[in-house]
Amino acid sequence: HPEVDLEEILRMKGKRTEKTCEWILRQESYTRWQESDGFRFLAIEGAPGTGKTILATFLVEVLRASPQRHFAFFFCSARDTRHNTALAILRGLLYQLARPNEAPRIWERVCDAFEVHNPPRLGIFKSFAALWQVFTDILLDPFLGQFVFLIDALNECNEKERDLFLQGFQRLQQDYNSRHVRLKLIITSRRSCYLKPLSFDLSDCVRMDKNNVMNDLESVIKAGIDKLGFQKFYPHIMKGVMHDTILAKSDGNFLWVSLALQQLSRVDATEALTLVQGIPRGLPEFFDQILRRTPTQDLAIVRFLLHFGIVTRR
Repeated sequence: HPEVDLEEILRMKGKRTEKTCEWILRQESYTRWQESDGFRFLAIEGAPGTGKTILATFLVEVLRASPQRHFAFFFCSARDTRHNTALAILRGLLYQLARPNEAPRIWERVCDAFEVHNPPRLGIFKSFAALWQVFTDILLDPFLGQFVFLIDALNECNEKERDLFLQGFQRLQQDYNSRHVRLKLIITSRRSCYLKPLSFDLSDCVRMDKNNVMNDLESVIKAGIDKLGFQKFYPHIMKGVMHDTILAKSDGNFLWVSLALQQLSRVDATEALTLVQGIPRGLPEFFDQILRRTPTQDLAIVRFLLHFGIVTRR
């Protein structure tokens, strides 16, 4: 259930720091996407740890607030086969669209398709091709208005599954005039090359680079240092030095910052500044340092937790 997945992501990552992610709303490419009434695609790309998933949760919050369109989202995950296949994505989108009280016309279409494919009763839900036909019929219904979809971390699916999903949208993009398909799609991914089946202009891509995320990163660091400072009684001057040191070393990476703050939470104020100054730049170097300081008997669990951190904070 995508809503449950969203709640779990927010629980794991914590509440979004106030005012972060709002920069996306001022991006020219996002504005063009938002104002479009036909078929429009927006790619959001960024390296691991640059905040794509948190940005996606923010966009879910923004986009679902509009009652004039049908909205659905999906968070992919390489760790779970229920979240990394084309069929899983399609099921998740249709599950959100087909709500009898909010969208009875869509609900009726899905129910009709269910009856046509009997028996077996659940066969349609196991076939991507059958579900895609239902999905396409819904998108092309002129009485249903606009559809908006957000797919996070599509790179977590393997190439075969990504292509299967994207080629369906590619056919919609090629075979139908934009006035027939009122569809807008946002996909986040590590690299836009993962989205190659879809044709799109480079101006339709937002990059999670330092220029875009630095203000958010400063806010996250400040909030983290303020919280630790309150708990551990950091002097005011010390908090400023620690903030600047973490920011300078972070290289625009939220995962690096998160790990640094976790390390700080384990020491008292007298050791904090020395610890921060000793943390290396770059995630691989930071991981190596953590592993070198880990007792042999704990290495397996620490490696697992670091890997889990990479996946959950992608």
